[in-house]
Amino acid sequence: MRHLICCALISFVAAACGPVDTGVGSSAAAADGGPIWSGGGGAPDDADAGTPGPADAGGSPSPGPTTSSSCDGIVPVSNPNSVSASVAHQGGDACWYFTSDGRGDVAAEAHSSNGPARWQMWSPSGSPLGTRTGGFDLFGQTSGFEGTRSESGSTIFARYDASGAESRRTVLGGPGCHGESFLAVPGGALVLGGCEKGPLTATLFDENGAPAVSRSVAPTLVDAVGLVDANGAVLVVAWPGDAVGAPGKAAARWFDGSLSPLTGWFAVPGNGDRPALRPLAAGGAALQAGAEWTAVLRAGSSGWDGPPSFLSSHPAHHFVIVRGGRAYALVPKSGASVPRNRLELYTPEGEHCGAGTFPAEGLSVSRDGTVIGSGGEGGCQMKWWPAVLR
Repeated sequence: MRHLICCALISFVAAACGPVDTGVGSSAAAADGGPIWSGGGGAPDDADAGTPGPADAGGSPSPGPTTSSSCDGIVPVSNPNSVSASVAHQGGDACWYFTSDGRGDVAAEAHSSNGPARWQMWSPSGSPLGTRTGGFDLFGQTSGFEGTRSESGSTIFARYDASGAESRRTVLGGPGCHGESFLAVPGGALVLGGCEKGPLTATLFDENGAPAVSRSVAPTLVDAVGLVDANGAVLVVAWPGDAVGAPGKAAARWFDGSLSPLTGWFAVPGNGDRPALRPLAAGGAALQAGAEWTAVLRAGSSGWDGPPSFLSSHPAHHFVIVRGGRAYALVPKSGASVPRNRLELYTPEGEHCGAGTFPAEGLSVSRDGTVIGSGGEGGCQMKWWPAVLR
């Protein structure tokens, strides 16, 4: 696991940000012809799906097959003005992570092969807000961001405002301790980790960066991922399963919002590698092992169901809840056999509502519905469409 936790010494300090080496520019672009939205129906990604027709200057979707009323309001009828920015970087750097908070403030990082991430922040309209150094796992809150980072041999969980200024920190542990943040749909974050020869510990942080509850969730420090679902239930998936007394290559366990167990550890599909979890709109989570969606897990249930067809047919994708919980945006990952500039929009029940093709090489979708495209050297040229899927 990348980082984690022991116990907590809480202090409140301000962190200085390191310099960046090249300039950061941004500009609001005029309304463009992209993304191009198409109506739903039909097979979204196969050879028969075709390419969406041209949009008008306002970005209106091209005519498509009629969908049910469940899709009303999911496919955008127009595009906001896009905003462009260059993430400051050196030659050989890569830009992998892009996100925004609930107000649409955008954060993007650049990193070298052996250096810390340098995060840069912009307002929704593209005004530079600030920078900070360290940590990959920033999670957008209603306003600002939270995440873990390493600093002078210690693991820190920190709360940042939209400019990247640190407003609160919790020291999780020193040398030999590690911690990693995970998504909490209601807000805040889940951190999993611990110290050598100690238990696996889960800690829930609120939107202000304050620790709310912390408990041991497994007797030994094992590799684990997790999330807090839409209803506040906590899911932890560990591997291998025998590390927590369960058969198979991976095991899962549900906890309530106070981290009291709702189930025992139970086997889930795995391939021995790090799995991925994505929250479902109505609660629960989908599990991805390797490049395959393998299971749906329901909170409080010691078992799993197979993935729905709209996920099993999109193995090299992840998905994000958009439109206030009324839809999912399926986002191609590296290695997908389809263009990485195309989003597919589905209802939570699996009805295909439409798609958007963006003038970008790769896409991210944030909690406020902002879609961020990236490309250019190291993927460090950005363009975003503020709240287009809010």
